[in-house]
Amino acid sequence: MKKLKRTLYLVHRWLGIIMCLFIGMWFFSGVVMMYMGFPSLTETERLEGLPTLNAKTITTPLSQFIESIPPNTQLNSLKLTSVLNRPAYLAFTATGQWFGMFADNGKALAPISPAQAKHAALLHLKNAAHAKNITAQDAELIEFDQWTVSSSLKQFRPLYNVSLSDDHQSQLYVSSITGTVVRDTTQTERFWNWLGANLHWIYPVALRQHASLWSDIIIVISISGLVVVITGAYIGILRLRLKRLYRGNSNTPYRGIMKLHHLVGLGFSFFLITYLFSGLMSMNPWGVFNDKAPFEPQHNRYQFGVNYHAQPNQGLAWFASNPHQFNHLKEIISREKPKEITWHWIGGQSYVVTKNFESERNVFINNPHNKNAPAFELEHLISASLGLLIPNAKITNLETLERYDLYYYSHHERFRPLPALRIQFNDENKTWFHVDKQTGEIINRLTYNGRVKRWLYHGLHSLDFTVLIQNRPLWDIVVIVLSLIGFVFSITSIKIALARLKRILFQLAIKPRTLPTGERANV
Repeated sequence: MKKLKRTLYLVHRWLGIIMCLFIGMWFFSGVVMMYMGFPSLTETERLEGLPTLNAKTITTPLSQFIESIPPNTQLNSLKLTSVLNRPAYLAFTATGQWFGMFADNGKALAPISPAQAKHAALLHLKNAAHAKNITAQDAELIEFDQWTVSSSLKQFRPLYNVSLSDDHQSQLYVSSITGTVVRDTTQTERFWNWLGANLHWIYPVALRQHASLWSDIIIVISISGLVVVITGAYIGILRLRLKRLYRGNSNTPYRGIMKLHHLVGLGFSFFLITYLFSGLMSMNPWGVFNDKAPFEPQHNRYQFGVNYHAQPNQGLAWFASNPHQFNHLKEIISREKPKEITWHWIGGQSYVVTKNFESERNVFINNPHNKNAPAFELEHLISASLGLLIPNAKITNLETLERYDLYYYSHHERFRPLPALRIQFNDENKTWFHVDKQTGEIINRLTYNGRVKRWLYHGLHSLDFTVLIQNRPLWDIVVIVLSLIGFVFSITSIKIALARLKRILFQLAIKPRTLPTGERANV
């Protein structure tokens, strides 16, 4: 037993000397991340950078673009947007390929040149900020850098990094494939992210580009932190006395910084353990939250119908063949003045959604059999297709969410539209889906594993509890106070570690040299 205790002391001491810096860094950087997230181009920012579509400049019908795409190609997305301030159709396929065509002259979208990338970045900033007298300094073609290493940008690579001369010293990233801006950063974002996300996630690009290695390292560090805190809590309990107090009527044998470390660490140990454990859970270690059923086939059945493999994009056939489609599209553009139009499918039925801002969306559904018939009711179309999500399971609950709850909420710069439809199935994964009632889009899927992760990660790590996040700044106050306590505790750990290392180095320095037998030291 004494040997085991001695081992615990040694593990806590020496592993703690290494981990105290990481734990202190996580508490500090976590507070920074509350107010400065990792650079991203939000949907609102993306739409603000686009000009309003002009029906008069759109002379190429959608049918011509669809006919230019190889037959039996399954599309994952289709939209009419702007590239270089010109109307353009863009389609992304299930195999990860982009097709593009300018809607003002019918010419295929070619790879973007450096000069075009600079022009695209300038247009985006001028449209969004109405800024004038801005110049683009350079356009560097890259695969990724510190701010674009995320796998979500894979479909747009390689990217042009364009530096601009605006007041924020912005850097915009333009896809060399689509000509669209896909990420933006400012000098302020870049500065604070070196103190925030890059520290918190241990995110240097040289490491992060090797995703598996990076993940393994974070998992090992997180487990090491847990070992330090758990062994420390156990030692703290062993050394705490509620009776037979130590000299000076103290509950702890320690003095000074060691006493503070002992008492704060012991009182704060539960939060420390849950904080480090939830950080570990965010990495999905060893695939503990993986689901048996993939999401993509479920999503495709809901969009395109059960025969989507045999008849890809059957819902687009009407758009390609109906002579009234193009005029109707131009009528919608003239009336709604959207920034972008996207095509959607439910059960193989196509319809369009106009966008101006993230929360401003309007749906227009056409009857493919009779152009004079009234539009389908979107709600009926959704209801008729929900069973396609998991055909071999039953829907056990169907409810409309008019407000956020524990599993569907908007926080951390993440937009969640309301009202939303929640569909619960009795399949082996106990799957839930959330669907935007306004557009029919699937917002997310939550299996049983996903709901467990919601609590073990977002609940324990970010304190995403309804009473807090719906009553800000209460959430801010609680998280900051706990983080400050954690940071102070980490400072005590660092001071103790430095004192220990200083003592060891001093002992090594004064330790007499061991000389071979028969030799005498020079005096």
